[in-house]
Amino acid sequence: MAPLSRQLPLRFLLLRFGVLAAASAVGLTAALAVLLGSFERQRAAVIEVQATAAVREASRDLQRLFFEVVGDLGIISRLPPVRTAVDQPTEAHWRAAGQLFGGFLVEYGRYRSISVVDRNGAPVASFPRVAVKSHRAAPLSPAAGEQQQRQLVVFPPIWQGSRALLPVARPLLDATGRPRFELWADLQLNGAFEGIAKILQVPELKSEWWILDARGQVISAPPRGGSRQQPFNLLQRFPMLRTPLAEGSSGRLLDSQGLVVYQALNPLQQDLNAAPGSGLGRGVRPVSLDWMLVMRVPPDQLQRGSLLASAQGQLLIGGLYLAAAVACGLLAYSQLQARLRQVDADRHAQELWRLSSTDSLTGLVNRRRFEELAAYEIARSHRTGAPLALMLLDLDHFKEINDQHGHDTGDLVLRSFGGAAQAALREIDTIARWGGEEFVVLMPQTGHQPAVAVAERVRRTVEDLAVLPRSAESEATAPVRITVSIGVVAMDAGDLSLEALIQMADHGLYAAKASGRNCVAVLQAPGQKPQIAPG
Repeated sequence: MAPLSRQLPLRFLLLRFGVLAAASAVGLTAALAVLLGSFERQRAAVIEVQATAAVREASRDLQRLFFEVVGDLGIISRLPPVRTAVDQPTEAHWRAAGQLFGGFLVEYGRYRSISVVDRNGAPVASFPRVAVKSHRAAPLSPAAGEQQQRQLVVFPPIWQGSRALLPVARPLLDATGRPRFELWADLQLNGAFEGIAKILQVPELKSEWWILDARGQVISAPPRGGSRQQPFNLLQRFPMLRTPLAEGSSGRLLDSQGLVVYQALNPLQQDLNAAPGSGLGRGVRPVSLDWMLVMRVPPDQLQRGSLLASAQGQLLIGGLYLAAAVACGLLAYSQLQARLRQVDADRHAQELWRLSSTDSLTGLVNRRRFEELAAYEIARSHRTGAPLALMLLDLDHFKEINDQHGHDTGDLVLRSFGGAAQAALREIDTIARWGGEEFVVLMPQTGHQPAVAVAERVRRTVEDLAVLPRSAESEATAPVRITVSIGVVAMDAGDLSLEALIQMADHGLYAAKASGRNCVAVLQAPGQKPQIAPG
């Protein structure tokens, strides 16, 4: 028979080639349709990559800003003068803390003001002092304070002319771990907006960009007509953004209004201790930082045109399809060879496993495999408390059979005994050749009485077994009759090892031999005398 790895089933090869060829034809056709559709789509694809990269970089820049803000307020809240003022709120201590705030404003340069208010919203320290007018708030309930012990709170941006300020707050905890004061800072967003504008300046493109809040209002520019008028709502201009904004997703849209790339933002999401919205505030409602960065490339920036078919293009397309067909044929052939090799390897591995786990003479489980199975069942018995029984079997007068009829007949007796004993056992039982004419049976979830019943059934089955000797030249030759002695032990407490079970069963087997053989001896517990079971 030819090796399996060299067989080439034509049906499998053609089927695999047909599937691969069809898939490659569909994929190639779709790819060519995209590539040859129009120059506008090609140009839009390049612009999309540039715009998407710019939007992502701008969003990361904004996230870095809020990560630094969380760190800044955490550092300020842990400064010794601030901690002292929180635990001992005297005017002198708050004055010292206020002086530190001024140093932070100069050092970081990103804050308009830093202040501290009590739980009633009354200012206790600030820099500059004029900033405390915007820090008055309704009292914070203890429950709300406990929920926001270590969270950053963010409020809607405030526009003062062309200056954008984002109020942020963090509770200050006293020595007992309860929020007692609130640390406020007005973050200047102008620098962040300018940095985003520079990042979004894609070469050779004139684009627009906005940052929207959860309602679709533009927060990256002051409200139209002054602070009393509602901010500009971008969803009125681009209604197709309603669904992405509601889903909080990211992606791009290409239509008659140009290319729109959008990226959902939640700058606080990167910090587990940061959370939008709470009872903290200055009489205004906290804002959820579910923002969205939108970049739009107008239609006039997307070059229009079509790539017309040509003789060279048709030749190129034909070559692509031919190359795809050849590649599919080679791939189908390689897959066939790989499959055949895998089948051959699986069969070889199965055969090796069978040879390593079974007894070559009887075909039963060998000793090594039995020890593995027994270890698993004993461990499960220890874990669940289920009973476990084991019996040790030894063929009576087996040496005489070998001496009288030869080793060939002895091997035939061992094989016949193994088959008969296995047929008399239950499906959950495992029989293995332990050595020579000695066998062992593992009976999971079996107590003393069921184990004795199974052993008796095996003994009677073997007693009725007749094996014709190998040397028999006629049917008149008397068959060989065999009997078996069995030692049974059951583990009810779940605290014995395989070695202990074998030793106890061996005591029972010795008792069965001493009692005239062809019987079952049961050992109830370690140290007790084996009892001969009634036949």
